[in-house]
Amino acid sequence: MINNLQILPGWQEYFHTPQDMKLGLINSAHSIGILSGTPFSPYVSDLLGRRAAMFIGAVVMLAGVLTQALSTNIQVFLGARLLIGFGMAFSINAAPLLISELSYPTHRGKMTSLYNSLWYSGSAISAWICLGTYDVAGTSPWSWKAPSLVQAFIPIIQMVLIWFIPESPRFLMARGLESQAARVLAQRHANGGDERNALVAFELAQIRHALNVEREFASGKSYLRCFSTPGNRQRMFTIIWIAVFSQWRFDQFGSNLMTGIDVRLSGNGLPSYYINLGLAD
Repeated sequence: MINNLQILPGWQEYFHTPQDMKLGLINSAHSIGILSGTPFSPYVSDLLGRRAAMFIGAVVMLAGVLTQALSTNIQVFLGARLLIGFGMAFSINAAPLLISELSYPTHRGKMTSLYNSLWYSGSAISAWICLGTYDVAGTSPWSWKAPSLVQAFIPIIQMVLIWFIPESPRFLMARGLESQAARVLAQRHANGGDERNALVAFELAQIRHALNVEREFASGKSYLRCFSTPGNRQRMFTIIWIAVFSQWRFDQFGSNLMTGIDVRLSGNGLPSYYINLGLAD
């Protein structure tokens, strides 16, 4: 969305053509918001449930969307992007958990892959919406305010429909509600909703075992565990550098920085945030 808004003359004129550090902060504000919410979102998912976490995320995102559409200056716009990112941290933590924990065992990979892939569908829809509002509104502020308001559609749908989706059976068992967990699994994984079905019994035993193992290590639960052993440090190293590779590209600057070593990363982050500058050049 923010990449598309930057292309619109109405957005550039309204915010006086942000450049340099200010433009970078606008583009990174959403990610900063996600980063700020990430330490809290797992605890909300575990304490209140996946549905409640998604509802909270949708409420925060809706507040951010309305603030963005009503922005009067760049500072308010930045705050709105931070707020949207903070709310999204709760949704992107709880949503894949709920999908994988409710999906039929052989469908989990397909469903979680579909969840991740739909981001690109939303990105394409966003681009077409911005093009449409530009054709209709021209350089008016509504050329960027209208697409901003359209963002509210998904959080509203999520806030309303999330309560029609059953809660995660894993969360229910963690809260001691095993009979409810069995009912949810039977309704979706067994013919006729039979709670004595072999697959349902196996999944309940599997969840029970996983929860018992987690409780054994609960006393040492901390983010520091990500760096406590050589294996965990290697995993974190891989995760961090995957994020770096997917966001940036060292070209001439990277070569100089690395004392003559030509380092080139994938660089898909640059056109994702600054395609308008690339097209202008």
